[in-house]
Amino acid sequence: MALNYVPIITKKRNFSANSLSKKIAHIDEQISEYLSALDRNDHAKDDLQMLESRKASYQEMLEQLNNSDETQISTTDPDSRLMDNKKGGLDVAYNIQATVDAKNSLVIDQYVINAPTDQGELSRASARSQEILSTKDITILADKGYYNGQDLGKTFSLGVTPIVSRQNPPVRKGMYSLNDFIYNEENDSFTCPQNKLLTRISNDTSKHQVYANKEACRSCPYKSQCFKQGGKHKYRKIIKDIHFKTMLKADRLFETAKELYHIRQELSEHVFGSIKRQLGFPQLNVRTKLKVEGEVSLLFLGYNLKRVINIIGNTELVRYFKEHTNSVLSKTITVFLNFHRIKRENQMLLVR
Repeated sequence: MALNYVPIITKKRNFSANSLSKKIAHIDEQISEYLSALDRNDHAKDDLQMLESRKASYQEMLEQLNNSDETQISTTDPDSRLMDNKKGGLDVAYNIQATVDAKNSLVIDQYVINAPTDQGELSRASARSQEILSTKDITILADKGYYNGQDLGKTFSLGVTPIVSRQNPPVRKGMYSLNDFIYNEENDSFTCPQNKLLTRISNDTSKHQVYANKEACRSCPYKSQCFKQGGKHKYRKIIKDIHFKTMLKADRLFETAKELYHIRQELSEHVFGSIKRQLGFPQLNVRTKLKVEGEVSLLFLGYNLKRVINIIGNTELVRYFKEHTNSVLSKTITVFLNFHRIKRENQMLLVR
């Protein structure tokens, strides 16, 4: 699972090539106005210098972006990126990846990335989990943000069973979508909503295989609901990429495990909800990726300790640490557990 966790950073200090170009153009307009006002206003000279300095700063950042593979730059935290905040807006944030054990709701792994999407992280999280748990036999649940043919292929090759929701293909209102076409594996064809067969028309060497039925489309009374009229092609075509069979395998797995998939949201909400509300960390408090990774590790460690306490209790946890850790760490854990116990007793007294 993943969450775009927000550090205390303002969006005003995050820039893309597009936003920088707009700011530079706006400043050029203001400079033209100030130049015409220089003779009439003594203060215009100072304002003009301020604008020219700001423009030079924006141009320098734009040059940095053009000479790198990055799409954004932040002057407050150079590692953070503008991301979807899942509330219909954008925030400058980090993308935190976490893998949770379904039995006990314990976080077994976490890491931080600054990519705004989860594409490509499914196989990476799977491989890390296999190493941590010392087993290849893993079933991993992930939302549609992880659905990617190439990455699903890598996950299958690891021996992992991925249960991932498919992304809905884009569709215009009143038009047939790709989901309305049924793939027939036995004869490598597609059946359209009007029960006509679309067969492969591309050659064997093509990177993407194309399927169509030109004759059926020509006389179909529903063709206006299937493809754009007046366009280059007078028929509906379906393009099957090189990862199609992998995605088909994943889709069939998902259809047989929908009930299992539904627990994914419960797991993610429990972990991040506990950290934000019970532990009191709705935002990150540090900047730069290295420090954020340290803070996130501590947050999940705190969550896991509280979770273990709820499962086996203080006494059993202290006994375990005394048997498996050195004396210094054992004393540190004991202090933490005693603090937790006293805090809980005080809360109970307040309730009474």
